[in-house]
Amino acid sequence: MPIEIIVAILGIESNYGETQGKHPTLKTLISKAFGVSNRRNFYRKELESFLLLARDYTLPPLAINGSYAGALGHAQFIPSSYRHYAIDFDNDSKVDLFNSKEDAIGSIANYLVEHKWQRGGEIARPVYLNSTNANIFQEKITKPIKNAQQWRDLGLDIEQDVKDDSKIAFIVLSGDKSKGKWITFWNFYTITRYNHDNRYAMAVYQLSKELKKALNSAI
Repeated sequence: MPIEIIVAILGIESNYGETQGKHPTLKTLISKAFGVSNRRNFYRKELESFLLLARDYTLPPLAINGSYAGALGHAQFIPSSYRHYAIDFDNDSKVDLFNSKEDAIGSIANYLVEHKWQRGGEIARPVYLNSTNANIFQEKITKPIKNAQQWRDLGLDIEQDVKDDSKIAFIVLSGDKSKGKWITFWNFYTITRYNHDNRYAMAVYQLSKELKKALNSAI
């Protein structure tokens, strides 16, 4: 996993652990699970996962705080993700996303790998296609299905350094006044599994580039 991607996610999610959330998680999940939220079924499952998490890791459920949506710790995992993807990365025999930055780092990497991150794969690049291709660009999350050769066969002039078998999708970001258009690769889609918004994945990608640039200039 590129370290700059993990560092970008940690920064965006919790300011590197400084802002893990002040909302009582149990109260948050109960109110959303049995309130007026149109995602009540989702939050009922997360409430169940939270209670199982508290049982499995001997956590005091009334003392745990998180985000307004019930996300937890440095990595801001929802309870079900905490149970399924969090790992003990500092080898202290505990999985602790609240206090261990090492566990948070390892868990973010594990989450992305489990969602089929492609080692060495590209994430996104700007693309310049003529106006007749405007209908292929989507604001919603688009899972790459067709590969570059299939798009070329449909008449798109895609840069030749994009491998024929690379699965790609085309997006325009909601609210982007510049109307910038992007080719996105599988790893971009993987980042949207962490947060289901193209703008989030693009923020992670662009911040990661700046972090890598800063690291390289400091070496």
